Amino acid sequence: LRSHPLTVERLSEARARATLAKSPPHEANFLQPMMQARARVLMDNTAVGLKHAIESANGGSGAPDQAGALYAGALAALLAKDFALAEKHAAQLRVLIDAQRGRDPVAHRVATLLQVQLALARGDASRAQALLRELPKDVARATLFARAETALQLPNSAVPADGSALRESEQALQTWVSERRDDAPAWALLARSDDALGKPLRALRARIDAAQTSVAAVAGACS
Repeated sequence: LRSHPLTVERLSEARARATLAKSPPHEANFLQPMMQARARVLMDNTAVGLKHAIESANGGSGAPDQAGALYAGALAALLAKDFALAEKHAAQLRVLIDAQRGRDPVAHRVATLLQVQLALARGDASRAQALLRELPKDVARATLFARAETALQLPNSAVPADGSALRESEQALQTWVSERRDDAPAWALLARSDDALGKPLRALRARIDAAQTSVAAVAGACS
């Protein structure tokens, strides 16, 4: 700044160059409005807040804004126990995202996981399992949790005799917490999985780790 002070002329030249520069083309960002919508609904899950989100589900001036509105409407309807309306908005969201050229795989995963959440809330674990088969076996936390919850809720008739789905999700959770030991919800989910697999001692250890992690988090927040 000493050798090149910011004068009015230099600022004007910078603004002119920025105006003339052509921005590179980019794909529409669906993920951000959907995550913002989820945060808004979860922060204001009162009857009035849910009603507003549901009524605004068909709003939005562009495809990304429409995705955010549909996500908020579907989640709000789910929390309000209006499963039919939640399913309608979630399906509209999937259609909107999948219709885009160069479909964003992350946005597709988020929209699919919303449908999985809805299926589990309705007690339809078989539907949730079918939806999860559409997704790659990534290590995203939300996908990991969805697979574990689905495996826990599957009826006995839908589970292989060797319990492979539940065993696979339990092993994935074990790997996750071994690398992220401060994730209390993951420890708690691992404990439930171990219980379901008939491993009471491992389930007890996981519950202890979950409790200790939660206490440490509260102590850290209060210090």
